Amino acid sequence: MRNPVGSFTGRTEELRELHKLIQKSQGVATVISQLVSISGLGGIGKTELAKKYIEEHSKDYDNNIIWIKAETHETMVQSFLRLARDPLGIPTEDRDIESIVRDIYAFFAKRKSLFVFDNAEEYRSEGQDAGISQFLPSHFLSSDDNKPSVLIASRNQKWGDIKSLTLGAFTEPESIDFIRKALGIKDGSQENEIKNLAETLQHFPLALQQAVAYIKERDIALKNVGLKFEISDYLKRYKEEAEKLLDFKFPKDSDNSYTKTTFITWRITIDKIKDNPEYGQQAKEILDIIAYIAPDNIPAKMFLGVERNEEKLGDAIQLLKQYSMINSGEEQSSVNIHRLVQQVTRIELEKQGKNKVVKKTFELLEESFPYGSDKLEDYAKKRQLLPHLEAFLSHVDNWLTKNPSEKQTIEKDYLVNLLIWIGDGYFDLDPRRQKKSLERVLPIIKKHYGSDHFQAAITLANLGIAYGALGDPQKEKELLERALPILKTHYSPDHFEVAKLLANLGNAYGYLGNYKKQKELLERALAIQEKHCGSDHSEVARTLANLGNVYGALGDPQKQKALLVRALLTFEKHYGTGHPEVARTLISLGTAYRALGDPQEEKELLERALPIFKEYYGYDHFEVAKLLANLGIACGALGDPQKEKELLEQALTIKEKYYNSDHFEVAITLTNLGISHVDLGDYKKQKELLERALAIKKKHYRPDHFEVARTLANLGNSYRVLGNPQKAKELLEQALAIRKKHYGLDHFEVVKLLATLGIVYGTFGDHQKAKELFERALPIFEKHYGSGHVQVAKLLANLGIAYGALGDHKKQEELLEQALPIFEKHYGPDHPEVAKLLAELDDI
Repeated sequence: MRNPVGSFTGRTEELRELHKLIQKSQGVATVISQLVSISGLGGIGKTELAKKYIEEHSKDYDNNIIWIKAETHETMVQSFLRLARDPLGIPTEDRDIESIVRDIYAFFAKRKSLFVFDNAEEYRSEGQDAGISQFLPSHFLSSDDNKPSVLIASRNQKWGDIKSLTLGAFTEPESIDFIRKALGIKDGSQENEIKNLAETLQHFPLALQQAVAYIKERDIALKNVGLKFEISDYLKRYKEEAEKLLDFKFPKDSDNSYTKTTFITWRITIDKIKDNPEYGQQAKEILDIIAYIAPDNIPAKMFLGVERNEEKLGDAIQLLKQYSMINSGEEQSSVNIHRLVQQVTRIELEKQGKNKVVKKTFELLEESFPYGSDKLEDYAKKRQLLPHLEAFLSHVDNWLTKNPSEKQTIEKDYLVNLLIWIGDGYFDLDPRRQKKSLERVLPIIKKHYGSDHFQAAITLANLGIAYGALGDPQKEKELLERALPILKTHYSPDHFEVAKLLANLGNAYGYLGNYKKQKELLERALAIQEKHCGSDHSEVARTLANLGNVYGALGDPQKQKALLVRALLTFEKHYGTGHPEVARTLISLGTAYRALGDPQEEKELLERALPIFKEYYGYDHFEVAKLLANLGIACGALGDPQKEKELLEQALTIKEKYYNSDHFEVAITLTNLGISHVDLGDYKKQKELLERALAIKKKHYRPDHFEVARTLANLGNSYRVLGNPQKAKELLEQALAIRKKHYGLDHFEVVKLLATLGIVYGTFGDHQKAKELFERALPIFEKHYGSGHVQVAKLLANLGIAYGALGDHKKQEELLEQALPIFEKHYGPDHPEVAKLLAELDDI
């Protein structure tokens, strides 16, 4: 037996685990009768691990290590015959192999020993082939004998009850260490090249051994002419000649006793799989298809198009697992494959003609992908299949690059559907990727089907929605308006698909601040949808929810709440309680309760929605960030500004990571975070955050947008508190002009500003103006909040102070006494705000 290669590296945990499996610790390591297998893909390093184990632990077996070449029945016979003759001196002439093996084990029954069966194929088999059971100690020794320990190295994982160690590829540090040792690189040079080589060959031990052997051989040859061959040269050559390099045969003077190339190793395994009469053909077809999709988390049921019988499909997949060509994924129902196996399989298929496999892969993806479905379980399927669609797309693109003459066929047969499916998969999940996919497919659809084809209209509409999600409602509106006449012509003006587009167009108008137009379009859509589907359809509920939000924007939160409750009941009935559409409706309903002055109910609704979003999107998704921001605002309204600040800061971190630091969504959170610092008493920080937000919003929106007005109003309040009433007045009046234009004179958002301006006028000593503004605001505050709300009490107190400044102390006292019980109920009798109000009463 030869020693392991000189560049052997890592595998520390595997060696420790292997020793633990072979030996049982009882104070000291005592050899017991034990069978253990090392299994894994051909070329993964099973034999080298066994040799390294022996190098480290030979003494535990009194150096009685017996190496059996177990590829076939014949190689096992020859190994035992050599052992019998020398060194044991057991007679072999005119004797059958069974009796010779019996004598060998009888000899070792009196000693500690380890038998290694290398490259074994099967445990038990019919006739004289590669089954090793007939050569194992248990076949010859009684239960009283001290049986040797046995280590089996095999690409086959099927060894019954025998304990097994499954060996995988190197880790990145192990790959780097191996390359450095093998090439004698002792300094920190070629660091990037070493990492690239390890990544290119996917940390696969045999391929790395081939690579370093090739590099060394080429370098020696080129030094004869004053040149050198380095890792970077190998990487350039690999791009063009991967097959040749993976099939490079080790030099005769190599210290690697395993002389088969990566290609030969896997061809042997694939031939063994194909030889299985029951499932071999299906297993090979599955392996070919996997070569063209992503390597991880492959759903096994995707291959029902190869074998419709689920039990037989399970057997075919198990056959591939048995020979370590694939392994189990995160779930038992999914599988993974090594990327290098995929590459070698593709290289072989390129030579044989891949068109049939590519077509079959496309058909299986089409059959598996639930295009257009909004069921929760189908969202999960889409998410799992998206990486496979994208991997397949990259191979189709490569095919297109190499075969430009086939462009028409490839575009029509593959690209159009693939890009549409990818766009559908990223809908609501990642609008940037959705947009990229749809922008690529749109000109292809127009080229092959014409600009007025219904698929062109649907793609325009979906692209518009993606732009809307990315914060460009103007572009969304333009694209939807281009799609609308095409759909009306293709279907009819009152068709269900037209109604969906009208609803989306309405929402675009809403994001542009035109709520009346949004309401009109949504009501048109709703009438068509109810006519076609009835009142409890999911699309009807979606339109109701959007219509509810319009009523909220138009200052009618009661109507908003009623419509959202209707929508919520339909969504829960249609989807169940854990669907993201349910969560979205809960968030909108929370907004309605906030406007109705019930932040506790808002908080509870948001807390119901949060786990649904986290489960669906993941913890660091921008939709989760928006929800966290709303939850923070609710906590602030409930008197917990510290929690509000924490949640808004979480939201800001996610948004800055997903978008960038000057995105409008970041500005919205900066505004809310600035507002949260009011109750923390940090007006300087508030001003700093609001000024950052204002700069972004002015860049993103037009100057008279309501979001700009919102930040101007809060920034004006900061300047007021920081003692600059003139600047406060300028900013508040700018905000007031925008809100009047946007909402109308009697809208609550306008009246809120009037109340704040009243305080500023009071600071200037214009108490008459302040009184007029407070009195205009009071009935609208009472209508909006209810007469017992703390915001109404604050306004009553400010109005009372204005009356006092104008000399009407009786009216002042009346208003302050009206405010006092509301303050005491909201804050508690010992709160500083209550004390301030009592002091005002004492001063009258």
